[in-house]
Amino acid sequence: RTGGEIKFEYEGITIRVDYPNFMFWTINGGIYTDSRIEVDAVLLEGPADDNFGVICRFKDSDNFYGFVISHDGYYGIFKMADGTLNLLNTTSDLSYSDVIQQGGVVNHISAICKGDTLSLTVNGALLEEATDSLFTKGQNGLLASAYQAGGVKVLFDNYQVFAP
Repeated sequence: RTGGEIKFEYEGITIRVDYPNFMFWTINGGIYTDSRIEVDAVLLEGPADDNFGVICRFKDSDNFYGFVISHDGYYGIFKMADGTLNLLNTTSDLSYSDVIQQGGVVNHISAICKGDTLSLTVNGALLEEATDSLFTKGQNGLLASAYQAGGVKVLFDNYQVFAP
């Protein structure tokens, strides 16, 4: 029982999440302190009640920052610390924005980890900024998760990492 599958296909990377209330990710090899991660993502299959996005400063599976949006228009920045997920949004819950393209439409995600500032920009609009200093370096990556139903499959393309 792996929970999903990560594959290179459609000239990008797909992450499929098979189980409800499950998060699946992939991490690249480099260690970064400050970085800007850019990626295009689109729902290929499954419910719009999902979330997907990027990871920065990944130390291990219990310690990292995540920047997510959902195919039903929600977004957030979270910290996974010692295996506990803490949302860092100013509203303390996922927030809604009509900037996020819903359904099977491509969204461009940009996440910046610079010093203690974490920023999430979607389709050119800054949606959330948070401050946290727990993690100072780590790997970057991609993530997808499902809520009520599994079967979420997201395609990530044009993944790039820059100095912020």
